Amino acid sequence: MKYNKIALVFPGQDSRYVGMGKELYDKFKCVRDVYDKASQVLKYDISKKCFKKSNLGKRVLRRTELDKAIYAQPAVLTTSYACFRVLEERCKQCNVDLSVSFLAGHSVGEYTAFLVSGAM
Repeated sequence: MKYNKIALVFPGQDSRYVGMGKELYDKFKCVRDVYDKASQVLKYDISKKCFKKSNLGKRVLRRTELDKAIYAQPAVLTTSYACFRVLEERCKQCNVDLSVSFLAGHSVGEYTAFLVSGAM
C-alpha cells in the first residue's frame, strides 16, 4: 500500500534547549536568514538566546533565558520554522515534491504550522 500524504507536526515550548538549531544555523544560509528576520521582528538577537548559555539563575538549577516563556516561545517557533526551511530547500535540490497534506503543532507549534501553511 502506498501513501502519498505528508504530515508535519511542530513542537511546543517545552522542547527547547540551549543549542537547538545551532548545527543548521552554521550550515545553511536559509536558517541564518530565518533567525535574522526573527531577530529584526523581536528586536533582540534570537540566535544568542538559542545558542549561548547565560549566567541567569546559575545558582538555581542552571537555568537559562530559554526557561522564560518570553524567549522560549519565539525560539521554538524560529527554530522549527528554520528546520522546515531546510527540509523545503533540500527537497527542491533533490527534486522531491514536498506537498504537505497535514500540518499540526502543540502549543506554540500551532503557530509554526500556520506560518508554514502560509496563513500567517
